[in-house]
Amino acid sequence: MIISFVDELCHFAQFADIFKDDEPGNISTELFLYKLIIDKRVQDTFPNVAIALRMYLVLMVTNCSAERSFSKLKLIDNRLRTSMTQGRLVNLALMNIESGILREIG
Repeated sequence: MIISFVDELCHFAQFADIFKDDEPGNISTELFLYKLIIDKRVQDTFPNVAIALRMYLVLMVTNCSAERSFSKLKLIDNRLRTSMTQGRLVNLALMNIESGILREIG
């Protein structure tokens, strides 16, 4: 029998409700729910929920990295806008985004 994602979520909500008092205050609810799946070894029971939680947890990190890059570009653009060409601005932004690689080279 194939269970839909909605049914799986409903079953997982009932399962997680049993352990709601064990949730520590120092981590996010999403991370707690993912750790609950791993610690209780129910990945085979809730495979789609585990994948969805893992995707959600990784997605936030990816967005932060992109926002940092655009924030740096805005900072470089505002400070040096009047004294440099577009090509130099693009090259400086790229160097800042890839600063880890530049540190390895230098």
